[in-house]
Amino acid sequence: MQRISPNVYVETGWPPTYSCNPGFLTTPEGIILIDTPGRPSDAVRWGEEILRRGEIRYILYTEFHEDHTAGNAYLPGVSIGHQETKKGLDGYIANVQVMRQKLGWMFPEDRGLLGKFQHRTLDIIFSDRMSVYLGQQQCDLINLPGHTLGQTAVYLPVEKVVFLGDNFTKGVQPSLSYCFPEEWVESLRTILSLDVERVVPGHGKVGDKKDVERFAVFLQECIAEVQRAIDRGMTREEAAQRISFENRLSPIHPGAEQQRKNVLRLYEMLSQ
Repeated sequence: MQRISPNVYVETGWPPTYSCNPGFLTTPEGIILIDTPGRPSDAVRWGEEILRRGEIRYILYTEFHEDHTAGNAYLPGVSIGHQETKKGLDGYIANVQVMRQKLGWMFPEDRGLLGKFQHRTLDIIFSDRMSVYLGQQQCDLINLPGHTLGQTAVYLPVEKVVFLGDNFTKGVQPSLSYCFPEEWVESLRTILSLDVERVVPGHGKVGDKKDVERFAVFLQECIAEVQRAIDRGMTREEAAQRISFENRLSPIHPGAEQQRKNVLRLYEMLSQ
């Protein structure tokens, strides 16, 4: 666990293939979590550690993918996120039996905890912006579409910290298979306008604005490569067979099939 500002802590030590970088903000009136671990046993240990520091009052989500949200089954607190994040939780994550099977396959040592796994939806949703206040701290939730439509920046202005989920990954390639590329580029510009010193990625070590700028270059290069394929008259399948972004950044989810999905998604969105 890393302390990145007077009142903000982040865990970046778990493998990016199954867990995001969850964090929390401490206040005299309780704790605000930002995302949760993806592995059940990590979520339990994370919760025990945090509860020694105070009551968990809120859980704020940057996105709906299970590496950011599956741990909520083991953690208390009012859950808050974007309306599209709720749709994702209530669709993709809501099939409890399927999720138990998936988690059991990924983490066989945690099977004793899977009986307690339940679907938790959001208690409070927002559409554009929302602020949460606790113990003189302000948390601004800002919808910044990109990695997903409901992608949310959790901006802590007093701490000069922002959590971005997979809208920013440091040193690794996120999945692009749900993305909105043009909106993503614009969202990164918005992030760079914030008054922050520390930027928490969905995966990878904590960074700063220069790291976000480097990530923006990566994303724009991927978009440009697919756009050139479209301009040359390549079909979707031809582009997916010929293009890979693994030479630009090592992927969180390696393999040709994920690269294919990434290219197909960019091709689909850029062709509209």
